[in-house]
Amino acid sequence: ASKYYEDALIRYEKKDIAGAIIQLKNALQIDKTMLPVQVLLGKALLQTGEVAAAEVALTTALSLGVNRAEVVVPLGQALIAQGKQKQLLEQAVLSPANLTPGLQVQVQLLRSVALTDLGDLRGAMKAVEEARAIDPQTADTWLAEVPVRIRGRQFKEASTAAERAVSLQPNSAEAWYQKAAVLHVLGQSRPALAAYDQALKIDAGHIEARVARAGLLLDQQQIVDASKDLAELATRSPDEPRAAYLRALLAERNKDMPAVKDALKQAVEFCIARAY
Repeated sequence: ASKYYEDALIRYEKKDIAGAIIQLKNALQIDKTMLPVQVLLGKALLQTGEVAAAEVALTTALSLGVNRAEVVVPLGQALIAQGKQKQLLEQAVLSPANLTPGLQVQVQLLRSVALTDLGDLRGAMKAVEEARAIDPQTADTWLAEVPVRIRGRQFKEASTAAERAVSLQPNSAEAWYQKAAVLHVLGQSRPALAAYDQALKIDAGHIEARVARAGLLLDQQQIVDASKDLAELATRSPDEPRAAYLRALLAERNKDMPAVKDALKQAVEFCIARAY
């Protein structure tokens, strides 16, 4: 089991996530109580979008006695991805109390996401502000503020937060994505596309930016470029439900109704798979 774990760790560090998961599962077949295996498996599964399985592995690690500091962030991410926002907010193990300042910031920002999803925008901004009070220099708090402001239709504040994030981290794909998101919602298509382009130039694997750009390109009738983004998504994130939905829209414009039906069926199947 230890040899399987050591091999999995090497694969994980080399970004061979699928290979790491196989070796971790091999280790667990021999010894289900290996705490580091459960922790790494949870993190690896989270990266592949298997969020329910990630939650199981991380929760198992907690039951085996892992320090919650090792799993609090990935566990919170797994819960949010499953729509378990209330669970994140209510579980004592996911409280920011008694964690290091860096982890407190990350947990507060996860709480902000959960509260935004639940429609508690005031609570979400309070969580962002508490995180910012701990570390005023991090761009993460400004990035987290953008979707809260957009949700509250506070577009001026959203734009200010996005610009601050870009100024703090000009080489951050996420910062450029958030800037693009503000421009997109304001209907400023050309600068939004330019910002999405910059995000993907920095990180071609930024799925949110590529999905958003594909959708905007479709809206702008730039079918060839939209098709390229959708083809790239099929490779990088083959079970992305939003990409499947956009493929349905593209097929509809091409009057290919069988393709529309297949793409919509895929979108539903992908959503169900992610939920379970």
